[in-house]
Amino acid sequence: MKQNQKGYHCWITNISKNKVIIGDLGLPIAPRQTIDLLDPKRSYFTIEQIEKSAESGSLFKRKNQKVIVIRKSAPEKPQARQIDIATTSYPYKLRSLMELENPIFEELEFESTDEADEAFATKNADYVNDERSGIDISKHTND
Repeated sequence: MKQNQKGYHCWITNISKNKVIIGDLGLPIAPRQTIDLLDPKRSYFTIEQIEKSAESGSLFKRKNQKVIVIRKSAPEKPQARQIDIATTSYPYKLRSLMELENPIFEELEFESTDEADEAFATKNADYVNDERSGIDISKHTND
């Protein structure tokens, strides 16, 4: 174990894709997780327990299976890559490879909207007037 200003440290990294349990310490380690066994959060482990496990216990067994890695110093975190947007180019197409058609449907062509709106309004006004006056509007339905 390595001693520094903060005390002793023993870093363990699970390098497998599965959860690993260190049986004699009763410690589960999630996949790709690194923990410090002598961290103040885990103050229930003693140096003797960890050394015994590393010599002949579960830590020794898992290390030989190449499932965990034991370190004396903290692992370094990789720095995040930065992409310079000003120098990065993105490919694009100036024209489509397919020709687009704009079909014309005669069924959808209507007369100008102003004239159609006026005709609709006058027709409905006639219906409303007939209904108020008590005239049978069924004769207008065939128009």
